[in-house]
Amino acid sequence: MASTWKLRKCVTIVKCEEDRYLFQFHHKMDAAKILDEELKLCDNFHIVVNPNVLGVVPHSVSLNYMDMWVQVHGLPFGFIQRRVGQGIC
Repeated sequence: MASTWKLRKCVTIVKCEEDRYLFQFHHKMDAAKILDEELKLCDNFHIVVNPNVLGVVPHSVSLNYMDMWVQVHGLPFGFIQRRVGQGIC
């Protein structure tokens, strides 16, 4: 993943549960880069991230949402409005 994400240093990945992993970045700029990216992908799989807070158990961290860009084609001119987009979401 370090090469896919073009990180400065390595990243240590530990499996915590069936579908949860703990990532330890060895450079704070690498961690900031991954947390700031809007869409996180690896081998066409979406990765939902949540920064770890010291003392929090990994399985209790909420991973219920992720930001995504959605492009809608063919909307009539009068429907290109923020509230219509929010209604589609």
